[in-house]
Order: sequence, then C-alpha cells, then structure tokens
Amino acid sequence: MSSVPERSEIDAEYKWDLDGIYADDEAWESAYEEVSGRIDELAAYEGRATEDAATLLELLELREEIFRELQQVMTYARLRSAEDTRNQEYQAMSARASSLGSEASSAVSYLEPEIQSLTESDVEAFLDDEPALAEYEHYLDDVLRKKPHTRSSEVEEVLADLSEVTDAPSEIYSMLTNADMTYGVVEDPDGEDVEITQSNFTKLQTNPDREFRERVHETFYDEWEDVRNTVGTSLEKAVREHVTSAEIRDYDSARAAALDDSNVPVEVYDTLVEAVDDNLDVLHRHAELKEAALGVDQLQSHDLYMSLTGDQGPDVEYEQAREWVIEAVAPLGDAYQERLAEGLDSRWVDVYENRGKRSGAFSSGTYDTQPYIMMNYQDDISSMYTLAHELGHSMHSELAGDAQPWHDASYEIFVAEIASTVNETLLTHHLLDTVED
Repeated sequence: MSSVPERSEIDAEYKWDLDGIYADDEAWESAYEEVSGRIDELAAYEGRATEDAATLLELLELREEIFRELQQVMTYARLRSAEDTRNQEYQAMSARASSLGSEASSAVSYLEPEIQSLTESDVEAFLDDEPALAEYEHYLDDVLRKKPHTRSSEVEEVLADLSEVTDAPSEIYSMLTNADMTYGVVEDPDGEDVEITQSNFTKLQTNPDREFRERVHETFYDEWEDVRNTVGTSLEKAVREHVTSAEIRDYDSARAAALDDSNVPVEVYDTLVEAVDDNLDVLHRHAELKEAALGVDQLQSHDLYMSLTGDQGPDVEYEQAREWVIEAVAPLGDAYQERLAEGLDSRWVDVYENRGKRSGAFSSGTYDTQPYIMMNYQDDISSMYTLAHELGHSMHSELAGDAQPWHDASYEIFVAEIASTVNETLLTHHLLDTVED
C-alpha cells in the first residue's frame, strides 16, 4: 500500500535545520526560562512609560530585546510541533510558548494606551529630545492612529490574557485535522491501495480516471462529514470571537477591524470583491472549456483539479523543482538568485510529507534567524509552484530584515502575496521559455 512515512524515515537533507534557532530542546528550555524571568522588567514601566523621551526609548529597546528572544522561543516550538502534531512533548512545548507570549503581551499591554495619552505635539517634542526615538517614528504614528479603538490599560491587559482562549478554535481545528483525523484508503486504477491525506488529495484529484477521482472525493469528504459538528462549532466560535473583539474596540464590523490593523480602508476590500465579481465570466468560460475538454455533461467537484488536456501532468521531483525555481528568479538579479539558492542549500525547507505533519505549506522564521519553509512536496507541478511561492515569502522576509529594524520589518497580508506570486509568474515564464514537453 502507498502510505505516508514516519518522520524518522525521511533523510536529514530534506528536513529543515532548526539548529539555527536553538541547538536542541535544552537550549530552548534555557531561552524560555530567560524570557520568563525578564517579563517583570516590562511590567515595571507601567504608569511611567511616557514620563519623558528617554524612558520611552528605554522601554521600547527593552521590549524589543525581550520580544526578539520570545519570537525565537515561540517559533522553535511551533515548528517542532508542526513536524508531527501527534508528538505530545512538542505540543506541550508549543502550548507553553503560547502562554509565555500571552504573559509577555499582558505585561506590556499598558504601553499603547500610555503612548496614546500623548498628543502629536508631545510626540514631536519627544523626537526632538531623544533623536534615537526617530527609529520608532512609524511605530509611534501607527499607535496614535489606532487610538479610537484602543481600550484602557486594564481592558487591554484582559484582552492580552485571553489571547490563548481566543486562539482555541483554530488550534482545535488544527489538532483535529492534522493529528486525529484519517482520510481513508482507496484502490487506484492499477489495483494498489492508496492512503488519502490532506496533502496528496489534490494530486489524487488530477488522476485521469474519473471514477477513481470520484471515489477519492467521496472517501475524503465522508471523513469530514463525521466531524462536521466539531468543525462547524469551531468556525462559529472563531467568528463570534472576531465579532466580539470588533465590538469591544468600537469597530463597525469584524471586517473593518481586520482591515484597520493593516491600515487598509474597507473601500479597498470592496473594490477587490467588485473586480472579481465583474470578471466572473472568465472563470465561467474556463469551466465551460474544461467541461468540453473532459467530455463530461456537467463538471463535478472531483473534476475541478483536472487540466484542460485531461492528463495528470509530468512528475516533478524536488531536485528538478529546485533547479527550475532558482533559474526562474534570475530576472530579480544575481544577489537575489544566489541568496535563494544558498537558502535551499542551508535547509530552509522541510520538504516531504510525514505522518502527523501539519498539512499545507507556510514560510516562517524570525528577524534573527533564517526563514523556514514547511512543505508537503508531492512530486508534481503544483508542489513546484508552492515551493516558488513560499520562497517568495521567505526572500521577502530576508530582504525586509536587511532593510528595516525589527519593529518595522514585518509586513501585512495585503502586500505579503506580491513577492510570492511574482515568483510563480517568473516560474511560468521560465518554463514556457525553456521546457519543450
């Protein structure tokens, strides 16, 4: 039977190298204890954070020092837990890291309300008195911008304390779907049993045998049917949390609250939706072409991943994908291309699916570490494009870290997908220019 390997069966060269964060779990534990022991230093500034420019600068620098280490503590734990969501030791480590993050955020929750007690002229005077504060000018401007939706220090502390609770729906969903659920076994057209997973489902849905695709689809979603109440309740509680949080912060809607965090007007969101609606005819035309190309009376869900040619497409092994992606980004310059290649050689990527591994793909890391990319590579074109996509995120983080201080280096979702989709577009052009088959 074709089944998913255990993590111990995968060669080290295809696993990410977390030694760049901590050498081992003991080093993580030491860092955890260090951060935990310093949280009271943050709390000590409550009530005097803005008594003068020097004190504010001192606190901002202290917060950065502690939170940069905290980010590493949290990232290491989360990446370890993503490797195998069944591993109780790493799940406990991740939970401890999340609790530590909530504790640290609660300890400094007074900071933004105290900054917002200043007027713009007060902030300008602080910048004149302490030139080093200029590095934090964008941060200070953003805090003042959010003043209408920031509550008192006491309320902000409670909200910070509740962050673990409000994250529960997504964590429950992740554990249910990655650690607890199985998705069935089907017999493929060659008579071999194939285990269905979240990671290989899409590839199985590109098999030319329509009857097989339908069986895969039904088997997969039968498993979801069995947990529909749990998943539905988790989603409902997540929505309620978003709505309640928006109400507490005096936003008109949860949508407005989410967009304001990125300083994006609701009108921008509406314009994007309208643009999609105005061009749905292109999607409908594509569906009609696919229906005709596949020779079916009506497209079904199990037909949607099929190509217009009706075949599954070529296998693309990871080594070939690496080569093509590196070649594809050449238009971005030698420095970009070389850094991306070095990152792949330095084991940024956790390549293959293993039992218990979190599904999907993501790019992670911290300001002080290399990026880390989680993949569930399936030796197909889709996986190659996912690799290019996630490398776009990772390179964005790398270059933002080079150009910006810690507090300005993160980027919002509204711009995050630019770098990733540019890489995909470059890959498409490269393949069209160089691959004949």
